[in-house]
Amino acid sequence: MRVRYKQQYDLDKPCVAKLWFGDRYVIVKSQDIRSTMAEFKDLFKKGSSPGEGLEQYCLRRIRSVDLDALFSECVVEIVLASQRGEELLAKEQALLNLRDKKACLNKNQEPARPSWIYEWVSDNPVPAGFFRVKGRHRSCPAVVKLWVGEKFFIWKCKDIQEFPEKFNASMERNIVRYNPASKDLMNPLVAYILGTAATGGTIEVVYKARITQQRWLSSLLTREKNLLNKFVGKSICLNKSVKQYQPVWILELQ
Repeated sequence: MRVRYKQQYDLDKPCVAKLWFGDRYVIVKSQDIRSTMAEFKDLFKKGSSPGEGLEQYCLRRIRSVDLDALFSECVVEIVLASQRGEELLAKEQALLNLRDKKACLNKNQEPARPSWIYEWVSDNPVPAGFFRVKGRHRSCPAVVKLWVGEKFFIWKCKDIQEFPEKFNASMERNIVRYNPASKDLMNPLVAYILGTAATGGTIEVVYKARITQQRWLSSLLTREKNLLNKFVGKSICLNKSVKQYQPVWILELQ
C-alpha cells in the first residue's frame, strides 16, 4: 500500500487527520503521524491486526466494508497539527459531528482519549478572558449577545460587571466536560467554539434593566424572549430553542 500526503504538512506535531481510501475516509489523531503510517503499511503487508491501537482500529474500520480495490493507496489529509491536546480533541469532535455518514468509516461519536493525549492537554483549555465586554457598563441585569466569529448566542445575566469573569470560568468547565449527547443549553456555543478553534469572543450588551423601575424583571425577560423569537432558526444564531433558561437568580426574584 502506498501512502501519499495530500499537501506539505508539519509532520513533527501531533495531528488530527483524515485517512482517505478512494472516496471513503477514517478520522484519526496521532502523536506521530509518520510512525503511524509506517506501522499502518506494515499491517497491510502482514494481513493481520493483533492487539489494540490506532492502526488496528483503522484497519478494522476499513475491512468492515468492501474496500479491497482501494487498498493500493492511502491519502493522508492532515486537518490540524497542534501541540495543544484540547485543540486536537476539539477538532476531532467537530469532524465527527459533521462527518459525511456515507463516506466516513468512523462509528464513534466522541474522540478516543489515548494515554498520550493527556501529555498535550493544558490546565486551562479556554484562555482567561475569552469573552470580553464591548463598552463600559454600570452594575445591572442585562440581556447580551455572546459573539464568536460571525455568530452569536443570546443570554442574560444578573450583573453585567461580574458576568464576564463568572461566565468565562463557566465556559472553561463546559469545554472540559463537553458531551455532545447531553442536552446542555450551552452545547451549541461550546461546539462552535471547539469546531472553529476560536481564540476569543465579544459580549454585546443588548438591553440593560433599571432595577429602580417596577416590572424591570418582566421587561428583561420580554426583551430576551423577543430576541429568541427573532433569531432562533437563523444561521447567525447559535441558540437552538426559544424556551428561556431560568437561572437561580431569576427564580429567587419571581
